[in-house]
Amino acid sequence: MKIVVLVKHVPDPEEPAHLVGDGWRLDRSAGTLSEIDARALAIAAEIRAEGDTVTALTMGAQGATASLRRALAAGADDAVHVTDDALAGADSLTTARVLAAAASHLGADLVLSGNTASDGMGGVVPAMIAEILALPHLTHIEDVRREGDRLTGRRVSGPVSRSVSAPFPLVASVVEQAGEPLIPNFAGMKAARSKPIETLSLADFPAPEIPGAAWAVTLAEPTATRERAELIDDVDDAVERIVDLLAGTGVIGGGR
Repeated sequence: MKIVVLVKHVPDPEEPAHLVGDGWRLDRSAGTLSEIDARALAIAAEIRAEGDTVTALTMGAQGATASLRRALAAGADDAVHVTDDALAGADSLTTARVLAAAASHLGADLVLSGNTASDGMGGVVPAMIAEILALPHLTHIEDVRREGDRLTGRRVSGPVSRSVSAPFPLVASVVEQAGEPLIPNFAGMKAARSKPIETLSLADFPAPEIPGAAWAVTLAEPTATRERAELIDDVDDAVERIVDLLAGTGVIGGGR
């Protein structure tokens, strides 16, 4: 069975975001592998059977090769990098069309991914791929298991937990609770150097027509963070502290 794991090279969350391309797309040159995709790779390693092949598939600029190397170190057998100037700034639908065509070209029996990437947080690409390929889609699952010719999992929505299952071939997207990401060890990193990464342009497989970017990033800034709160158990003390705070900022007159 061919397991294709979708991986994405995303901006490092520990670093400030920068815009490139005349200020309309995120700079991913110093990025990292999206953590949820590392969890999907770990699941692929758990459910694979003897004779199966795990391929890491990404679409993006040249810098995405670094994330493919990490995927190889985490256990993928090989990797495929779809890169083309026409894909700069691709929106979710274009991304889904290209990845669906690439997965089909690779003969995928299972397309496995995280439920949403850590940069765009759109969470729509896996469902779009399933629709394009006319395949069943197990969404937002954890406790992923392979049972014969089917994949099963558990989907939790608030207080409700559902067991879901579908036959291969299919698309499955997993949540953070699905498993811990594999941390590549030295042996894995060394082995990754000799594993193949195939680079494909849109001319190398039956890719869809690309209309160009339908959206642009116009602002990238750090999320505002709150100062740490102080808990005061005594009501009288709390009231006094609040009055002093409001008086100090001029909201109310000083003195009591």
